[in-house]
Amino acid sequence: MRARNIKPGFFKNEQLAELPVEARLLYIGLWCMADREGRLEDRPKRIKMEVFPADSFDCEPLLSGLEAEGLIVRYEIDGQSLIEIPRFLDHQSPHYTEKPSVLMPPALPEDSEKTPSSRAGDSGDLQKRYPLNPDSLIPDSLNPECSPLRENGCEPPKKGKSEPPDWSAIANLDLEWWQIWLAHRRAEKRPTYKTTRVAIALAEFPPAVQQAAIEQSMAKGWTGLFPEKINGSGLTTNAARTRFDEHRERLAEWYRDASSALAGNA
Repeated sequence: MRARNIKPGFFKNEQLAELPVEARLLYIGLWCMADREGRLEDRPKRIKMEVFPADSFDCEPLLSGLEAEGLIVRYEIDGQSLIEIPRFLDHQSPHYTEKPSVLMPPALPEDSEKTPSSRAGDSGDLQKRYPLNPDSLIPDSLNPECSPLRENGCEPPKKGKSEPPDWSAIANLDLEWWQIWLAHRRAEKRPTYKTTRVAIALAEFPPAVQQAAIEQSMAKGWTGLFPEKINGSGLTTNAARTRFDEHRERLAEWYRDASSALAGNA
């Protein structure tokens, strides 16, 4: 069983409204049992043990009801009974660690010349095979920004990485050394996000101080520009202070110490 998403529109879906409550619950259970392509073995008794372990429901008629409404497709390949959930990837976002499907999809009449192996794992054919649009099961139909009607020209929001900050917009930041530090963090597989406040605090000091602070951080293998500072209670931060204040104060402290050391060696 896997964690899956459920949208508020599920409860108002007209296709599901024609089915008994246990069939609606079974449909959700099939999402959790299906692989990342929306496929699973069609084994009613096993499905019953997974979805209704404490009940005496017969899943065979429930599965037949879901199939009659076009919410699942039951098929057989090489003697193996299988189920596919049409448009599964339109309303689910499988975790990236989930393994690819090893179950064959239903045969495509228009692609009968294709070999079975060329179709295995091809989730892009889901919509071609079964152009059903259970709209309240896809992105939340109650949210106008997530309209499921892709064919009408409205795409759901795309997930992806946010754009990196424009470091050149931070006045007086030594961009050359700042990029060296970011590259070092990436090489060490340390997060490079949430660094804007550090950059702003660093830019308040002369370029020589910025370079020295970065060189020291890389040489000593610190997670940030400074080692963790432990207070008397054993905590590394003070909740009453902002992260920006902390970075700025610690830079100022380091700058004073460095200046004193240079003055003593003069």
